[in-house]
Amino acid sequence: MRKVDPIAEDKPSRFSDETWADMVSLGEIHSYAIGDRVHEQGELDQRLMLLLSGQACLLRHDGESENSYGVYMKSGDVLSGSTVHINVPKFFSTEVTEANTRVLTLTDADVRKLCMAHEDFLRFILEGLSIQLYTSLEVLRREREMPAEKRIALRLLELAEQHPDIKSTQAELGNRMGTSRITVSKCLSELEKQKLIRRHYGYISVLDPDGIRAWIEE
Repeated sequence: MRKVDPIAEDKPSRFSDETWADMVSLGEIHSYAIGDRVHEQGELDQRLMLLLSGQACLLRHDGESENSYGVYMKSGDVLSGSTVHINVPKFFSTEVTEANTRVLTLTDADVRKLCMAHEDFLRFILEGLSIQLYTSLEVLRREREMPAEKRIALRLLELAEQHPDIKSTQAELGNRMGTSRITVSKCLSELEKQKLIRRHYGYISVLDPDGIRAWIEE
C-alpha cells in the first residue's frame, strides 16, 4: 500500500466537482497491490473507504481456515462504512484482487463534514450502507445454506466473469474457499463429467456458465 496523488480518473461521476474537491482535500488516496489487505476482520469500522478503481474480495477467517465467498467489491463500492458502523468490528477482511486498486479513505469526522455540506455525498453514504448490509446478509446466507461443492461452483462462475480461463490450482481454490483439496477435486470432477468445465495444468476453463448455474440450483 502506498499513498498516491489523485488523478482525473479517480473522480466518481456521481459527485459534483465541488463535492469531489472537498473529499480529496479531507481524505487520502492509497494504491494497493494484489493480496494487500484494505482492512482486517475484527478491525473497528471507523473510516469510510471508497473503492475508486480495481477490485477487492471479502474474506472471513473462521478458526484455522479463511473463506472467500466470491463476493467482489468493484469501483464505486464502499469497503468500510463509517458513521453508522463506528466502533463495530468488521465481520470480514477485504483483500485486493486487482493490481493498482485505488481507495479513498475518509475519517468519521470527514464523513460528517461532507454529509453536512453536500447532499450528493449524504445520498451516497445512505445507499452504500444499504448495499453493504445486503452483501453481508447474502454472504451469511451462502455460508448457512450452500454446500461446499456448490460454493466452489459459484466461485468459478464469478471468476469466469473476468475471464473464462481461471488461473488457479485445486489447492489454491481449496485454500480460498476454506475447504479441502478433496472437496474441490470432487466438485471439479463432477462439473467436468457434465462437460461444464475442463481442467488444464494450472488453470480451469469454464465451458458452460448456464449449465453450472443449473447445477448449483439442483
